[in-house]
Amino acid sequence: MVSLMDFVHKIATIARIIAAEKGDLILFALIKRAEGIGLWDVVLSASWFDTDEKETLDYIMQKLTENLTSEEMMLISQIRPFPPTDPRIQEILQLVQQRVGQPIKHGHVELSSWTLSSMPVSHAHIFTAQTGTALSQTMPPAGETGARRALE
Repeated sequence: MVSLMDFVHKIATIARIIAAEKGDLILFALIKRAEGIGLWDVVLSASWFDTDEKETLDYIMQKLTENLTSEEMMLISQIRPFPPTDPRIQEILQLVQQRVGQPIKHGHVELSSWTLSSMPVSHAHIFTAQTGTALSQTMPPAGETGARRALE
């Protein structure tokens, strides 16, 4: 049986590896949709993402498969790379800023019970959330009800 905390720690390590190899990330998070089947989405954003999304996905998948067991890989529903300007990325960055009050770089914050662009999220582990572009001040607060700083 897979330990959730071991899985989370391995994902945090993968985020550090990717940043060391490719450059800073703007966002790296595990997100579990409330209406999903209990699996995690790997959501990330970086200014260095290739225009070829397949190349970016292949690289991220390689890092995941190199560092996770097959059982741990089964916990992942999808890998979602987004450009830094995507409104969903900006919404997450704003939420982290509101709840934590500072950027996260290679840290760990847990958020629970919030809504991301009308999609209910039951739980999220945020490992990196740092502003690469200016946050929009016009976005409404994102209905999050719990935040906890877990690691620095």
